[in-house]
Amino acid sequence: MLRVVIAALLPLTGIAVWQASIALEDSHDLVSARLRANAWGIAEQQRDPFIIAQHSLVFAAEQPGVRAVGARCSSTLASGLLGAGGIINFVRADAQGKVRCSALPFTPGQDLSRDAWWLQRAGRRSLYLAAPQIGSISGHALHIMVLPLYSAVGEFEGTLSAGIGIDALTASLREQDRSRPGTILVTDGTGKPIAISGQPIFDRLSQITGAQTSPRAAIARDGQEWTYVSAPLFRDQLFVVYAEPAPLVTQMALARMWPSLLLPLLAVLFTSIAIWIASHRLILRWLEHLREITARFARGDFRGEMDRFADAPVEFTQFSADLHQMAQSIHAQETSLRTALAVQSALTKEVHHRVKNNLQIITSLLSLQSDRLTDPLAQAALQQARTRIGALGLIHRLLYEGEGEDEQGFVDMQRLAHDLCAQLRASHRRRADVTLECHADSISLSADQAVPLTLFIVEAVNNAFLHGFGTTGPGRITVEVTTADGKRRVCVRDNGSGFAIDTTAPSMGIDLIHAFGEQAGGKVVIVSDPSGTTLTLEFPASD
Repeated sequence: MLRVVIAALLPLTGIAVWQASIALEDSHDLVSARLRANAWGIAEQQRDPFIIAQHSLVFAAEQPGVRAVGARCSSTLASGLLGAGGIINFVRADAQGKVRCSALPFTPGQDLSRDAWWLQRAGRRSLYLAAPQIGSISGHALHIMVLPLYSAVGEFEGTLSAGIGIDALTASLREQDRSRPGTILVTDGTGKPIAISGQPIFDRLSQITGAQTSPRAAIARDGQEWTYVSAPLFRDQLFVVYAEPAPLVTQMALARMWPSLLLPLLAVLFTSIAIWIASHRLILRWLEHLREITARFARGDFRGEMDRFADAPVEFTQFSADLHQMAQSIHAQETSLRTALAVQSALTKEVHHRVKNNLQIITSLLSLQSDRLTDPLAQAALQQARTRIGALGLIHRLLYEGEGEDEQGFVDMQRLAHDLCAQLRASHRRRADVTLECHADSISLSADQAVPLTLFIVEAVNNAFLHGFGTTGPGRITVEVTTADGKRRVCVRDNGSGFAIDTTAPSMGIDLIHAFGEQAGGKVVIVSDPSGTTLTLEFPASD
């Protein structure tokens, strides 16, 4: 029932999770859009000095006085600084890197050819932004924008450069930082920070280009994880980066996701609780009562509990009534069968008892007849007959003395072997010099197998006593009954003088031994030599 309830609610749960995932994705998109908006807005505000510097250099390069380094070259460059916020200086250098004019005071002929920005001009024919450095004339940390100058025939004539102050850019970033929860950086094209509004400090942002389209993660020097986006400040050489702590970004996304997830989940939860209470009250507890009653009936306890289902739904009341009626019917049939089985068992035991008594009477009559005979051969024949009949009587005695109904019709081989050997010793008590030992595994045999097996042992032991040791001399006879590998094995061995199997004429004893083996469903193997004789009967074990 619980599985059915869960299965019924799974689609609703799946829809809730799907809606939550959509809400989480939308939240991430919104957060990403907010981060990009911050980055691009800051870049737009910080881009003015670079745009002004670019246009100013192009305009100045078109002025003949600046191009030809006339007398008014420095004053023309100085006028370009008016209203150009963030730009520190304009400089005109000749082809050898000597300063020819500058918006700021300078030393005439000052050599710039060793400056890093000058060395970077090699091979360039268009405007470029050099790596940040300290200006040789202004002494300030600058972004130096450089415009290489060439004649109409392509001859290098020097450069026009503009120095954009990094300190002013940093101050502007700090001003922007006050109204935002994150931090602002300016990096070069490789992601190395150039200016930063505050803490934390980053060594390098490795995905600065990819951060223009989607947020990226970065680890600050203090180990905190941040999420950042970038926007180009000047081509692909300078970027504005806006970063916020990663937990803050995640919290903002989750804050929009949780309502979409919690409301359906709460509906699923309350629905599940309601279904569980209703199903437990109306179905499950009555099923548990029925299970307990069924288990008690299965153990043979047929006491009824109909009053227990007085408040149950009508379906369970009817089912309980049918179950009690079935239990009463089973109980009545079981009582009848037990009575019949007891009668049958008593009759069977009585039959076995009478057969045993009749066999005992026959044995007594044979004993009386033997006492009247004077012929030794006749006496010996009657003695063997008495032994065989006594063995059969022993089987019937064990059958009616069996304990319990489950053992009726079966004989305990250990007890049979023990009592049979006792009878055989008594029958051959005159041969006190021969020892008889019997060993048997714990095996139960049916009467159909026990009779031929017993007669086989009797015949084999009698032959050993009569023919194995002559008239005198000590000896040993061993009887073993074992089971292994799904087979039963009976072995009768002696340490007598043996006999030649091939040359010995067939005898009644040997014929009976083989006949009993076939009757038991097995095969008899006889091995004899001067050290003794072994008779083995092997037959399949039956369940």
